[in-house]
Order: sequence, then C-alpha cells, then structure tokens
Amino acid sequence: MEISGSMSIAAQEMAINKSQAGFDVLTKTLQKTEQHQQNEQQRLQVAEQTGKGMNIDIKA
Repeated sequence: MEISGSMSIAAQEMAINKSQAGFDVLTKTLQKTEQHQQNEQQRLQVAEQTGKGMNIDIKA
C-alpha cells in the first residue's frame, strides 16, 4: 500500500493498523490450517502404528 505525502499522520496510522489487522487474521488462519494438518498427520501415524481405524481423536 502506498501512502502519499498528503495523508495526515492519523490517516497513515489508520491505514497501517488496518494492514496489520489483516495480516494478523491471515497469520492466525495459517496457524490453524497448519495445526489441523499436523493433527491429521498424527491421526494417520497412530492409526498405522496401532492398526486401528481413523476413528481416533487427537487433541493438541
């Protein structure tokens, strides 16, 4: 995002805060996705090791 020299400091701060908030949401979404993938991988590993089906629930 380009901030022009004519923007007030308050407007610049608001733009930066909006960008940061959007980035934070994306970061949290990515973390949740990665955690879900790790949980699924754990479920697969446990199922393979125990010879049981996939009806097990692993809590982080």
